[in-house]
Amino acid sequence: FPEPPKHRRGRWKWALGLGGLALCILAGIGSYMLTTRQNNYSYQLRRGKSLLESEEYEKALPYLERAQMLQSDMEGTDVEPLLCLAQAYAHTGESKLAADSMEAAVLAEQSARGESEELLSIYLEYMEILNMTGQTGQIETVIDQCPYEQIQEELLPYRIEKPSCDVQEGTYGYYLRLELSAEYGTIYYTLDGTTPTDESTHYTEPIELQEEGETLLSAVAINQKGIVSEPLVLVYNLDFPEN
Repeated sequence: FPEPPKHRRGRWKWALGLGGLALCILAGIGSYMLTTRQNNYSYQLRRGKSLLESEEYEKALPYLERAQMLQSDMEGTDVEPLLCLAQAYAHTGESKLAADSMEAAVLAEQSARGESEELLSIYLEYMEILNMTGQTGQIETVIDQCPYEQIQEELLPYRIEKPSCDVQEGTYGYYLRLELSAEYGTIYYTLDGTTPTDESTHYTEPIELQEEGETLLSAVAINQKGIVSEPLVLVYNLDFPEN
């Protein structure tokens, strides 16, 4: 094939050079925008909240964690990243991190503004997070450590405790009569080891065990706020002596 004229070859080189320059500029702009977004608190929080609302909890976490890190370097106090993080952690099985985030939100709001409706709202959300993550044994402590009497009064209905039983677990050679009690809430129980719910057997009278073999008692208390206690789990084995 004949060789292209020199002026055409020059145009191609010029076009290629211009294209390469454009790509470099676009790459620079993309890198700048990425860096800017990485360091933009509002963007990170907004993106994290959007993913949270879409129930994409794992994807939301990096944005919310980044937002919280950026917020900690800013003047003023915004507890929203911590509240969102608590929700994301709770839905991804990170129960302790969820509770820690709520505790940090309480302390931050308390330090910034003291007693307020917003602080009460955060405490109430704290109660729900502890319930959602099965850490209701901490509720009593959280209430006791609250320095504001009026907020404490609002939190008292959330108190719950694990039921207790008057007979220790173990092996017995005779019939058993088990009495359960809980200071707060209504008791529900199962005898097959499954976790009780408010649809399980409602405890109203002593439980009688009369058949040989193993029985796995599991009981919870549920209060009027829907807070579920940690479960009481006891194993009884009836082994009657031969006559």
